[in-house]
Amino acid sequence: LQQSSHIAAAAAAAAADASNGPAGRRRHELNQLSEEERRQSRLESNRRSASASRTRRKMLVEELTRTVNRLTVENERLEQENIMLQQTLDLHIAQRQLLFMNVQTGETGENPGALACNFFPNHQQVQQQQQQQQQQQQQQQ
Repeated sequence: LQQSSHIAAAAAAAAADASNGPAGRRRHELNQLSEEERRQSRLESNRRSASASRTRRKMLVEELTRTVNRLTVENERLEQENIMLQQTLDLHIAQRQLLFMNVQTGETGENPGALACNFFPNHQQVQQQQQQQQQQQQQQQ
């Protein structure tokens, strides 16, 4: 019991000297300690180091958990935005196809050529090809 308190006192003194003075003084103090005292001092130092390591690891895990949560929310938001944009794109594609079919059949109240040029930049080429196909069909008949 007396040795235990002496060891604790020596470890406390060594720790105080380590924080207050140069490293050489602490090393000198450790050289003056017995083998058991050095062992106890080393164990205490290892405990402090392990405790600090556990604290750092806990903080890192908490930070990573916050990052995962933030990125999960962001990913869900982006997935919803992607779905909305895909639906909008599908709607525009369907409208364009319907408009193109109306232009081809002449079922529009507007000037078909002007309307088609707004949505189909190569409409004139398509129209010329269609006229050529119609002429070829008429010639074959």
